[in-house]
Amino acid sequence: MISVVELIQSKSGEMIRVCMNSDFFLEEADPWRDEAWAIIRQRPDVKFWLLTKRPERVSACLPYDWGDGWENVMFNVTCENQRRADERIPILLDLPFKHKGIEKISIQLTSEELGVLVGRIYEYTIKLAKDNDVDLREEELNTADMKNAGTFINLQNYLKAQKRIFGAAA
Repeated sequence: MISVVELIQSKSGEMIRVCMNSDFFLEEADPWRDEAWAIIRQRPDVKFWLLTKRPERVSACLPYDWGDGWENVMFNVTCENQRRADERIPILLDLPFKHKGIEKISIQLTSEELGVLVGRIYEYTIKLAKDNDVDLREEELNTADMKNAGTFINLQNYLKAQKRIFGAAA
């Protein structure tokens, strides 16, 4: 939630990103959301940026005096893949906000970071197979050269293996 300190210290025109480590429209936020709306209402000179992956909950969570939106509230949904974009964007477009947008999740990694990440995914795949008593195939265990294309080939193989493990466990 927005702290009273942030509210007092915020300068006119400043942007406050609300619940950046959570989601303003989580069910768990229902008990305090009205208080947050009251704070946002008190500071029309400050911009409040809301981000959610739950646009289907938004209409029921808007304040009584929302109308077609408040000038100081920017609303965005995250779309981590095409399926989520197909689900969330139509809902976003129907919501009464004066300012709305779409945030594509994008993470930039160095080659070294990507290699570490793929290595961890490999370790997780091995553990997942063991925990679900699924034998991995030879091509799922082989690792290509971890340079350039090899990293992506490994990632594809590990994700395919995980999909197969989840299917076998279901």
